[in-house]
Amino acid sequence: MKKASMLYEKLICVSFVCVIFLGLELGARLIFLHEERIECILSVLQQDSALFWRQKSYLNTLFANAHVKTNDLGFRDKKIGIKKKDTFRIICLGASPTFGWGVDIKDTYPYKLEQLIRKNSFQKQNIEVINAGMIGYSSYQGMLLFKEKIVDLDPDLITIAYVINDVDKYRFYMSSNLPDNKLENKNKTLVKIENILQCSKFVSVFRKLIIKLQNRAALNGRGNSRWIYRQQPRVSADEYAQNLKAIIRLAQTKGIQVVFLKMPVNLPVAVNVGKKLKILSKKCIIKAKSFAQSKNFSEATAMLSQAIRYNPYDSEAYYFLGLCHERVRNFVEAKKCFQKQIENELFECSKLAKRYNEIMENTAIEENVVLVNVVGEFAEFSQNSDEYLFLDPNHDTIHPNSIGHAIIGKALFKSIKDNELINN
Repeated sequence: MKKASMLYEKLICVSFVCVIFLGLELGARLIFLHEERIECILSVLQQDSALFWRQKSYLNTLFANAHVKTNDLGFRDKKIGIKKKDTFRIICLGASPTFGWGVDIKDTYPYKLEQLIRKNSFQKQNIEVINAGMIGYSSYQGMLLFKEKIVDLDPDLITIAYVINDVDKYRFYMSSNLPDNKLENKNKTLVKIENILQCSKFVSVFRKLIIKLQNRAALNGRGNSRWIYRQQPRVSADEYAQNLKAIIRLAQTKGIQVVFLKMPVNLPVAVNVGKKLKILSKKCIIKAKSFAQSKNFSEATAMLSQAIRYNPYDSEAYYFLGLCHERVRNFVEAKKCFQKQIENELFECSKLAKRYNEIMENTAIEENVVLVNVVGEFAEFSQNSDEYLFLDPNHDTIHPNSIGHAIIGKALFKSIKDNELINN
């Protein structure tokens, strides 16, 4: 009887905790009905112990104004079965432009490619094109995905389209000053628990509260993490080349053909600033940080303002100037500075993306890999048409719209056909 009584008491306690949690969860959902953009993105992602994150399996939802369905692997495609003998399987690897951010699945270039192949040629074989685009993926994650998942799907040809996230500094998960290749894999059990908790609006609100408290501690001088500016992109130029070559090497051992897609990165370009002015700007930032450490924020602000006069595109100067304004409770100016920081980081991404695209082009030549110059295709189209090729000229200049995807699909089809990558 005593054991039964203890068990009953435990059940009562567990039930009480569950009721409280459900109440908090319901309250959080009622209060926070409108999700921020980053939370909207995270709603379709889940953490992965090997790949950092991936799209959730079996999604059937509206995302970025388009209907999105995923299979068991999180790919925006149908369930992938065992490849039949007469099937030629193409798998398209890439980030959100490959995934088809903001467009329906039938408007994505992998889908367009499959339709073009079936209509125009290669009738003797069953053609299958799989969209393995993953939101936010860098070339490093793409390499891991190829090793962990894609090789087992037995593709005959893969297309590679990574660049935009390689040149960025931030990740959806595990965001830190470390590059992608320095991150350690998370414990599988911990990842499962975190993925379950991620579904809770209460946990999301609680996490926001913790972040605000941490920022407030930093604002009041109890912590210095915010006073470290992230300089390096997620993947360095050398690592980008190494990732591309690693994919090629593994593909060669499996008899898989590789095609590179040199993708456009439609970001603003900054006016060139002389080297001397850039050096002077950095010197001012160093002095400003020294003043800030002594809590002399008026002098720090003056030095950072001077740094910006030397180089109006120095995102680091705007970042620290924003922090200085925060410390003196000038939140309006702080917000303006952080916005300018983001704008200037886009300039940096634009510059780096061109360099990385050149690396992809050079790697293709060195490794004798077919390269589809989508950048050139977009430029040629724009010379003869006023049609915009991206989602929104004011809010999303990165992701191709349906017209852009159609151009990519057509160019990819032509390259595959001209290079006889599929045997009749």
